[in-house]
Amino acid sequence: FPGRAKWQARFHSEQELVALFDQHGFDLVDVHDVLEWTETYADSAQWAARMRHADSMLTALTDDEIDAGLDALRSQPSTVGRMELTLFVFGHHPRPAAD
Repeated sequence: FPGRAKWQARFHSEQELVALFDQHGFDLVDVHDVLEWTETYADSAQWAARMRHADSMLTALTDDEIDAGLDALRSQPSTVGRMELTLFVFGHHPRPAAD
């Protein structure tokens, strides 16, 4: 999708998450990519068209970016895409007491 960086900017980067959790005594332990589901581009296009004005990541995109993204998905309707999430695992490590 054109404009993808705009919706990604709505989420914290790995560095931002590490800094945020570090303030509360948590350290990054591991990072896992998790496959949530697969679906055809045709199904993805139907979802994106329905969700365009819902409270979703798509609201960050312009109408032209949405149209271009839908056209790209619809041009390859049988291609299967993967929806993957990145899972950050934090562990609590109490900080030593200050003297």
